[in-house]
Amino acid sequence: MFGKMGLTELVEAFQKKNSERRNKIKDRIAGLEAEAAQITAKIEATTRQLVDCELAGNDAGQAKCQKQIRELQLELDRVQGLAQAYRAELQKAGYDKKDLEAIRTAAQRERETRFRKFEELRAERENVRQQIKQLESKLEQLDREIDAAKTKKEARALMAIATFIDPRIEKLPSYEHEQFLDYWIAGQDEAMEQALARYARPEEPERRITYLNQPEKIVHA
Repeated sequence: MFGKMGLTELVEAFQKKNSERRNKIKDRIAGLEAEAAQITAKIEATTRQLVDCELAGNDAGQAKCQKQIRELQLELDRVQGLAQAYRAELQKAGYDKKDLEAIRTAAQRERETRFRKFEELRAERENVRQQIKQLESKLEQLDREIDAAKTKKEARALMAIATFIDPRIEKLPSYEHEQFLDYWIAGQDEAMEQALARYARPEEPERRITYLNQPEKIVHA
């Protein structure tokens, strides 16, 4: 019935088919119950006529009413029995097993597709994790290389001959020597002079001292 449908379409078609079946049964039961009510009303009316005929001594009328009641009762039994059969049918599954097999087959196909997709995604995730590890390792390596590149190795190599390059380097603190030599390598004479100026000692002011009975003498503070 369903042909080549997807799982969702198969389920919807199955539900629609069974919903239509249940609605049809319910409509039929409602119709039979209405018919049974009408027959019951006729039986009650005919029974009242029978009583009237009995009281009136109308034998022909009695016979006619009794016949009608029997026929109506048979019809009522038939209708009520049919309604009961439809009620029982309503409780049954009422579906074609082939339809469910088609649904199961479609579900199995989707399950296999999902498993394949799951494995593909898991493999892709693992590949990405490996790439991240490699990138993290590369990043650490680059950090180390950057730190190494920041070290003024060429300036350190000149430390042994620093005083030959510029004897004034001795006026600087030892921790400034490397930077001073770096200025020299770069040809930054102005920066070298500024560095020396920062640590230059101010000239000592002259003081004039006069001793009694002696000429004035100039001394440095």
